[in-house]
Amino acid sequence: MAFYDVARSRNSGQDWGGSLMRYLKAFFKFLYDFFVGDTPELFVAGLAILGSGALVHHFSSSNTALAIILPALVALAVAGSVLRERARRK
Repeated sequence: MAFYDVARSRNSGQDWGGSLMRYLKAFFKFLYDFFVGDTPELFVAGLAILGSGALVHHFSSSNTALAIILPALVALAVAGSVLRERARRK
């Protein structure tokens, strides 16, 4: 409840819901900037790699497949991002 007390005291009697929304908005802006940042393609690639890893794990009983496929997909994603940035700078 300490957060609500801080939000209420900063508003000096005003409705603390606006302050809470301002903090939540700032937090989600931070999360977006932290995860997506300047390279949204790496964020999407990371989600796709995690999803494909989950599918491989679900349909395969071998962890060896994950040990081979996941690093290869990460290397492809990073290489694709580097090539895309190189083409953008030309």
